[in-house]
Amino acid sequence: MDTSDDDDDDDVALQSSSDEDDSSDEDDESSSSSGDGDGKGGRARPKQSAAVKEVMNMCVGDKAKTSYANENADFAMYLYHSDAKDELLEQWFIDGMEKAKNVAGSNKNKQESAMRKYAKSIMLEVHEDEDNCPICLTKMGFEVYSAYLSVRTPKRGKNKGKLWALSKSVYDKSRSGLVHLYRMSRTKRKKKFNGQLKQFMSGIAKKVTNEKVKRGDAGRIGKKKMSFAVYQTLCEKMMEEEDKEFIFARLFLILEWNLMARSESVVHAHINHITWSEDALVFQFAKTKTDPFGKRSEQKWHVYSTPDSPATCPVLAMAHYIFSFPETFCGLEEDGAEKMRLFPGSRQYDRFMYCLHEIVDKYTGVDDEGNSKVLTSLGIQVGDLGSHSARKGACSFVASGSTASPPIVAICLRACWSLGPVKERYLHYEAGGDQYCGQVVSGRNMLTVEFAKTPPYFHADENEKRKITSLLRSYLTNGDKLPASRLHLLQFLLASLCYHHETLNSTLHPKNQLRSSVFFTGIPPEIMKLAEVRLPWDRVAGITPNVTGQPTHISLMVSMVSLEKKIDEQSDRIIASFKEELEERHIGSQAFLTESRIIETINEKFAALLTQSRSLALGQANAAAATGNASIGGNDNSFVEVESGRNLPFRFRLFLRSDGSFSRLPDKYVMPTMGLVSLITRWHCGDPKEKIVPF
Repeated sequence: MDTSDDDDDDDVALQSSSDEDDSSDEDDESSSSSGDGDGKGGRARPKQSAAVKEVMNMCVGDKAKTSYANENADFAMYLYHSDAKDELLEQWFIDGMEKAKNVAGSNKNKQESAMRKYAKSIMLEVHEDEDNCPICLTKMGFEVYSAYLSVRTPKRGKNKGKLWALSKSVYDKSRSGLVHLYRMSRTKRKKKFNGQLKQFMSGIAKKVTNEKVKRGDAGRIGKKKMSFAVYQTLCEKMMEEEDKEFIFARLFLILEWNLMARSESVVHAHINHITWSEDALVFQFAKTKTDPFGKRSEQKWHVYSTPDSPATCPVLAMAHYIFSFPETFCGLEEDGAEKMRLFPGSRQYDRFMYCLHEIVDKYTGVDDEGNSKVLTSLGIQVGDLGSHSARKGACSFVASGSTASPPIVAICLRACWSLGPVKERYLHYEAGGDQYCGQVVSGRNMLTVEFAKTPPYFHADENEKRKITSLLRSYLTNGDKLPASRLHLLQFLLASLCYHHETLNSTLHPKNQLRSSVFFTGIPPEIMKLAEVRLPWDRVAGITPNVTGQPTHISLMVSMVSLEKKIDEQSDRIIASFKEELEERHIGSQAFLTESRIIETINEKFAALLTQSRSLALGQANAAAATGNASIGGNDNSFVEVESGRNLPFRFRLFLRSDGSFSRLPDKYVMPTMGLVSLITRWHCGDPKEKIVPF
């Protein structure tokens, strides 16, 4: 027959099976032998009060109780369909099963579902005072129960329907459920039954291992470990889905991974226990499986953003969930405990598992062209993953995903693993170790300075921050009543949404719930552009969040890059200073020329000037001749006459030399001997007779 999925017993708060059997033998025998419930002494045993019943039922956690009820309901269903139904089941229970079956109609699957639901509800209410155990435990022998265990098969996955394909933990969980039923009904267990069952369970362990060897998967216990690549792919695919259930499922998966926590801790996450500190989301849990009395409730789990990987970013996933369903984050203390839960509702674990199985089913196998789908290409098949796969994968990733892993003590404390009495006495929680674990498990690259990048935040002054706070209060129900700590957290969630707005707009399904949210469509552009991330050397004191959880090698890398940038900046300043100084000294500038270059330049300029002057003079002379202001004389056009520029009563001549240049004197002109007066006259007036220009 089909049974529940092959989940790890660590995912359900179960006690050690061997300890249960050893202790329950004595307890049950002593209590049964001394009890007066049968009225043998003529007196009716006093019944327990409601308060005492509540306390007695708290011997196991709520999730374990539900798990035991599921296991015992499966056993009851097996008995109902067996030939021993009338002997081993109470008549009132058989009648109730028949009634549930009839109400469900003619559909066989609905009938089975209705009967199992009824059986589970009865198992949850079993108590010695009520005499309401549906199974006649005193009549049941080892043969019946062992036969039931031997026919259990997986409901789904590659081993669906195969005998001995379940893990040992499933059989242990089934036996734990039966022990719990004995305990709550105060029925004595026979020593022979206990001995045979103990031997059978020991044999099952070997049988399961042998069968795994035959199937080729003996190295795996329970569900498969989720690698970071698989985790990232699941987040990406959930992000693209249309159904709003995947908004919840993606946040659930990301928190389960980043907190390295059991699903039970995520299910019961409390809004008031989620805050923002420095650059991280901070979670606290009132109790855990290894701390049922809340002695370590002050311990904090730090969760970090991944600005370069939006799909796996916990801050963006929470922003996506909160701003798609803002009512979930606006509860107040007076609204009751249920309103203060991050995931309100009674079946959040089942809700998440349904989404996980749906996305795995969708992306495993082959497509129409015969190519492996994305999860299959990563080595995943249907049935490989459970909720505990994320915890296995995250813990493995932190511990051995790189050669610079966090301390094992910090890993154990974050994962809520026992260190043993001696170590727990001396090795206690410190924020630095948990912060490092949080940074590593987020998936940030530990080999680059990007590891030290801040989360998205609003780089804003006080006035702009007040505008953002006012906007949040106006957009949220009970916004004016929300505590300052929650508004502080919401500012960082909104900053992440603004920073990744373009990515979300291009990635989300057109019908995604977030697209109808005012937080996605109604944020003013001037606020949107304030969202940014920075690296340590660009931080602004008082505005940029402090970066926490940085290992030594990252700090050294940051210092080296900062120094490199300072050297580059200093080099630019030095070069600019040198250029300025050289310019002032005309060294290396246009004004700085060598002697040879000066001579070469003068010759070039002189030749160009000579050519230009010839052209200009001839052009002027020809133009003057054309207008009558000058005349060209001589048989060989050896001179031109032009007007004097000094208002003299005659025109003077410019003589054309053989090389094409002009001169004020003829080639063979001889300077006459003259006195001082004549020299002065010639200097100012020239020689009117010879039409020589003034000297």
